[in-house]
Amino acid sequence: MVGQDVVVNVMNSLPQFVTHGLEVAGGVLPALGFALIMNMIGKNKLIPFVFLGYIVVSVGGVNSLTAGIIAVSILLSFVGIF
Repeated sequence: MVGQDVVVNVMNSLPQFVTHGLEVAGGVLPALGFALIMNMIGKNKLIPFVFLGYIVVSVGGVNSLTAGIIAVSILLSFVGIF
């Protein structure tokens, strides 16, 4: 919406500790995801959701963001919000 030059200027104006913090957070996210999956595998009632997510992403060709949106929708329907 604002163009590449504006985004580059904003990124260059951020302090070093902010960009380093974002790099560290980005490096931790895969480990966090792996830990969550390992936690879910140990619970028998969640195993079908692990397999369903694997099939949707790897076989179905759906990207991770879309799979996450689908998962949140399923969660909300199980909880009873929908």
